[in-house]
Amino acid sequence: MKRAPRTGKPKPGTKATNKPAKARPKTDRAGIERLSRELDEAQAKLCQTGEQDADAFTAKKIETLIEAALTARGQALEAALERAKAQGELRALRDAIQKAPGPMGWLLRRAARRVWKDH
Repeated sequence: MKRAPRTGKPKPGTKATNKPAKARPKTDRAGIERLSRELDEAQAKLCQTGEQDADAFTAKKIETLIEAALTARGQALEAALERAKAQGELRALRDAIQKAPGPMGWLLRRAARRVWKDH
């Protein structure tokens, strides 16, 4: 006994013959030229926008770097002033220790010699 052929979906890899063939679009020279012109305009606009963005980014980066340099210069100046102040205070303290009278002065000078010897 033979089976009747199936009428469902075609097997994978086989062509269905009941589908209409796709028609190729007609090539239109004017349409191609118009699209080519639009593409060139879009590319030019994209390049111009990219350059403007790059210029804005570069300007912002330069401004940030200048601001950081000014901040660093200010901090260096403050550090130099603090160092000079600390050196002046140390000099005054050493002078006071050297001029301290009596046995307390002697003990201070002895302790100071041990501290200054290590540094």
